[in-house]
Amino acid sequence: MAAGGMFRFSRETNTALMLSTMFTNTGNYGLPLALFAFGQQGFEQAIVFFVMQGILAQTLGIYLASSGHSGWREGAATLLRMPQLYAVGAALALRWVGPEIVTASENIANDLFRGVSLMGDAAIPILLVLLGAELARAEIDTGDVAGILVAVIVRLFAAVPISYGLAYVLGLDPLPTKLAVVLGSMPTAVNVIVLALEFDLRPKLVSSIVIVSTILSFVTLTVLLVVLRAG
Repeated sequence: MAAGGMFRFSRETNTALMLSTMFTNTGNYGLPLALFAFGQQGFEQAIVFFVMQGILAQTLGIYLASSGHSGWREGAATLLRMPQLYAVGAALALRWVGPEIVTASENIANDLFRGVSLMGDAAIPILLVLLGAELARAEIDTGDVAGILVAVIVRLFAAVPISYGLAYVLGLDPLPTKLAVVLGSMPTAVNVIVLALEFDLRPKLVSSIVIVSTILSFVTLTVLLVVLRAG
């Protein structure tokens, strides 16, 4: 908002910048990175970040993109269509009854569990392919350099101390703290382009921010991971 007043951005541009800086690519970029950098435990904890941000993107994100017009109603309807919610519910139910009931049985439940496990093993390669496909369709708009610059600085640089500060205040353990810093410093989520297109909210600007922040993140995240591992 401060940058919007400084550069005298329009209301649409301010909203587009808010969406571009609030929601990070924790899915098809963040989850593979968490697995490769922090192992299976880091990957499992990163899924929690991914699901929580997905809920916010489908509620608060739609509300902001629609500028308050029927935002909560549409957000709630979209939220009910999110597969992540039902996946989390099924996982909690399985944890409550005990996973050994499924894995140790010789019935159809065990066969279903094995099928889901195989699909889970394929998730990371599929996410990486989808990331490349989505970026290939994006376009860069060089007509709004100031907007791109503001969003990229906030998303890749200012987010680092903010994420660490929040993790410190919440008293997170070392691994969740590192995950919070890394996932909080990811580039702009590709799904923000979908919101921008649906609500005609500077889609070219949002697309440019996604591309530029993703390309630069190859450097910033590499440096960040080196620093976190050294610490």
